Amino acid sequence: MRRALGGLWPPKLAKRRSKSLFGGPWFEALRPPAMNLRRNPNWEVVERGWVDRASFSTRLEKLTQGLDCNAVQLRQIILLECWLQSRGRSSDATVAAFNGRQPGNSETEWRRQTWTTHSTRAN
Repeated sequence: MRRALGGLWPPKLAKRRSKSLFGGPWFEALRPPAMNLRRNPNWEVVERGWVDRASFSTRLEKLTQGLDCNAVQLRQIILLECWLQSRGRSSDATVAAFNGRQPGNSETEWRRQTWTTHSTRAN
C-alpha cells in the first residue's frame, strides 16, 4: 500500500514507520485540559471516591511534561472529569430550560407564570 500510494502522500507521512494513528493528536489534545485540571484541583472523580487524588495529580503532572503516565487510562479519567464538571456548570441552566423558564428566575416566579398560563388556557 505504501508503494501504491507513495506519490500521493506528503513526504513526512510517506517516511513515517509508526503504526500509531492517534497517539500524538490525543496527547496534544489532552495537554490543555490536563493543565486546567492541575490549576483547579476540585476534581469530581476524586470527591466521588473513584480516583486517588495523589495518583491523579502525579499523572496529570507527568502528562503535561510529556512523561509516561498510562495516557490511555488517564485520557478516560480526564474526559470523565471534564464531562462531570460541565454537567455541574450547566445543571442549573439545563433544569431551568427543561422546566420552561429562564435561569435565575425564582421557583415562586416560575409557579406564578405557570399558573397564569394554565389559568388563561382553561378559560
